[in-house]
Amino acid sequence: MKQTILLILLFSIGLNSYSQNKLQFVNLNDDYSWGNHSQSELNEYYFGIEPVEKSEFRYHFRHQRDGQIIDIYSKNGEEFSGELINLITEYRDIKTEYGKDSKAVKYVYGKVELNTENTTEIGRLIFNQKLYLIPTDTLIEGWNLGWSDCGTISFSFKRENNIQYSEYTCHWHQNDSVKYVTTIKAMYDTIGQILDLQNKYSEFESKLKKGKIYSKNGFVMMYVMTEKQSTAFQKSKPQREYLKSIKDTIDNYLKSEIEKQKIHFNEIDCFEDYQLTFKKNGKLEKVKVSDNDKPKLSDGLDFYFEDKREIRKCKKLIKQIFKVVDLSSFSLKYKVNRTLSFGFKNEVQLKDNTIY
Repeated sequence: MKQTILLILLFSIGLNSYSQNKLQFVNLNDDYSWGNHSQSELNEYYFGIEPVEKSEFRYHFRHQRDGQIIDIYSKNGEEFSGELINLITEYRDIKTEYGKDSKAVKYVYGKVELNTENTTEIGRLIFNQKLYLIPTDTLIEGWNLGWSDCGTISFSFKRENNIQYSEYTCHWHQNDSVKYVTTIKAMYDTIGQILDLQNKYSEFESKLKKGKIYSKNGFVMMYVMTEKQSTAFQKSKPQREYLKSIKDTIDNYLKSEIEKQKIHFNEIDCFEDYQLTFKKNGKLEKVKVSDNDKPKLSDGLDFYFEDKREIRKCKKLIKQIFKVVDLSSFSLKYKVNRTLSFGFKNEVQLKDNTIY
């Protein structure tokens, strides 16, 4: 995948702080996406919430952050009601010509009625601090828009016939010396605290179907374990804690020992990722090319067989390296896995993909 992905494993947890309706599901439609519709149009299509300019209320404020849409509205500007939508995108593993990828397939969401006392507090805060007058990020001098893989928050304000829209890219990483930044950060925090948004979202997550992959922002992926997987993960805790305790020592040792060797590639192109498994006696047990790097028949027979020959040569080279370098001095309690690859200048790169 091209996204920056951090995998989070979510266990089954019981939370009963707030009641919310059963989860709802809506399939994604390619005709309604970020590329061809605004956020307001997508909200209306997928979640049935009208743009604030069409609201029946004289005052209507909407705030959107990763995984949550908060609506606060009032007919008199004194007492406010509100609704929260918790949402997440479900992904499905698909096969591609390059191996496996994840594709967004549906929204999962749930609606929660908000406490009137809390929504009224926020409504009055917006009025008192005139938060609707803060310009959008592109109009704020010094606002850094160059961040990638960083979330955006947005606000829509309706005050009788006045409509204002604003959004802020990566507000947490902006310099506090920039005008409005501290106010925006404080507004974000205050809304979250008054409405207890984190706990409400945790309750929502606890209801997600297990054995599925989800993301609320497209960057951080979360896998919800099944009961069986959760039990197995808990049982493996001593093994994971042991491997984590020696992780840095092993990594430093392997890198140091490999750098001492004079590796001769002899024009071999080893650009793939290779999965290494070391036995408890410290010796290399097997070398396996990653699934994404396996040769594809779709590339043509000539390329397919040429890639297979190159991979065989690379595996042979790696095995030669680890005839000299092993982990026998560590007296391992469990097998150890690492991922090895070579950079553009044939420098060795080691990664540990173990989920601790």
